[in-house]
Amino acid sequence: MLLLLTVLLLGVAHTLPVDSGNPSGNLTHLRSNLVAHGMPAAPGDFPYMGFIAHPLDYAGSCAAVLVSTTHALTHRSCGHIFTTGFPIRFNLTRSDQTSGIHVGWIKEIQRLSIVEDPEARDAYDLLLLTLKEEVHYDLVLKIADIKFGTVNGVVKPLDNRKNQPITVGYGKSNDSVPYMTLNYRRGNFLDDAICKRWEHYSPLAGICVGSVTEGDLLKLGDGGGALVDSMRRQHKKYSEGYSNVLIGIAAHTPGTDTGFYVRVARYCPLLQGATNQKIQCFPYNF
Repeated sequence: MLLLLTVLLLGVAHTLPVDSGNPSGNLTHLRSNLVAHGMPAAPGDFPYMGFIAHPLDYAGSCAAVLVSTTHALTHRSCGHIFTTGFPIRFNLTRSDQTSGIHVGWIKEIQRLSIVEDPEARDAYDLLLLTLKEEVHYDLVLKIADIKFGTVNGVVKPLDNRKNQPITVGYGKSNDSVPYMTLNYRRGNFLDDAICKRWEHYSPLAGICVGSVTEGDLLKLGDGGGALVDSMRRQHKKYSEGYSNVLIGIAAHTPGTDTGFYVRVARYCPLLQGATNQKIQCFPYNF
């Protein structure tokens, strides 16, 4: 029964053409406002984050996440601001930064989908960006799935987590800083009922994160930002410390002020097939 429910909600994984022109349907034009009350990131804190814009200070910017030395992920709604040949600047934390930046050039764009509902597809689809040349492996972020349960009425991961999840992306943290700043905030895993204010939200394909009372970490224009968590690395019975992993890509739709995150690990079969296993995806524990 659970397998049947999963198939009915998610449909069959497949690829779709990339958007052309402005995004249509549920998602709005990108103008980043991520983490308006968040903290500016220090250089090197989130080296896997990439800034996509052309030219560099273009207001319709977007974020991407490096998931292999030659591949990055972003949200479907970002597809109208770039094409092949555009640069992604990784490890960029502010617009006046002059060192430590790693540039990858987009060679190929592939749209990935795991939902059949055409009204929900724009919100859940991701873009896989293949780069022309390799970016240093130290910048790569692994992908991991997550399993949830409710403990004393509070939604919690049912595995070896350490920290609250962190949402990361580009925006303007306040009026005194340059427009493009890499910001982050810590959030909480929320009950799916909060994100279900949008009728097409599915916990099988999305993750609901925000403040205690509402999913307010995402704003209009935050598509492509990362939801990062820490998982304890295990070797047999012994801990080897914690490792950052990618669990979500930011999405925002009208009809709800919460926003939510696309559950990236659900795309692992598509991602690994499209990249010849270059992307590292992990189940609930690793």
